[in-house]
Amino acid sequence: MDTYSVKEIADMLDTNPETVRRWIRSGKLEAIQKSRKGGNVVTKAMLDAFLKTSPKYASIATGLLASPVGLTTTTAAIVGGILAQQLIKNDEIKNAHVNTSEIRKLLLSN
Repeated sequence: MDTYSVKEIADMLDTNPETVRRWIRSGKLEAIQKSRKGGNVVTKAMLDAFLKTSPKYASIATGLLASPVGLTTTTAAIVGGILAQQLIKNDEIKNAHVNTSEIRKLLLSN
């Protein structure tokens, strides 16, 4: 089962993590909270349901997440974003840029 953190969803939807937390608190986005420290976890099915009911993000639900290629691209964007953030955190690079098409090619080849 695919799961996403609040940060991953915020990055994917180009919004603030606090906005995602607000969606969860209001009940717009269903989430599982395994522990207070661990934060909220959202399954792919929960995220799909939210995206389909949100006019602003409906095109993502039907376009990106509905197809295997779209899911791969979305996954590549998330992985690339997380990788870039980690490199920035470690101060290894100052201006990180991840080429999602290269990550997509790598994921598709595997």
